[in-house]
Amino acid sequence: MILSIIAMSFIMLIGSFFHLPMFIILLLGLLPFIWLSLKKGFLLNQLLEFSLTGLHSLKKTYLLLLLIGGTTALWNDTGTMSGILSLCTHFITDYNFLLVTFLITWVVTLLLGSALGTAGT
Repeated sequence: MILSIIAMSFIMLIGSFFHLPMFIILLLGLLPFIWLSLKKGFLLNQLLEFSLTGLHSLKKTYLLLLLIGGTTALWNDTGTMSGILSLCTHFITDYNFLLVTFLITWVVTLLLGSALGTAGT
């Protein structure tokens, strides 16, 4: 198992170094785990079935991430993000820098609808 994790990490580092698309890096990163599963006695059909079941259960999550990503891209293209940040930076002064930067990031993630981003802030 540890060897599979090291192999996956190595694949991700090499893929990032050569600027491969992320989905190719992730698919290549699955190879060590597929090899380990086949070695443990699982069949390839079972692994495909497990993968499809997992993807089906995450359908709503993927849709939410797609919508948040689309909203972020749309706001970047139309200048909404830069407008919000431009309006908010007028409130930053020397003595309240940390508080105002915290509030700016909190408001932007709240506007995006990202609960994880808001909680992370």
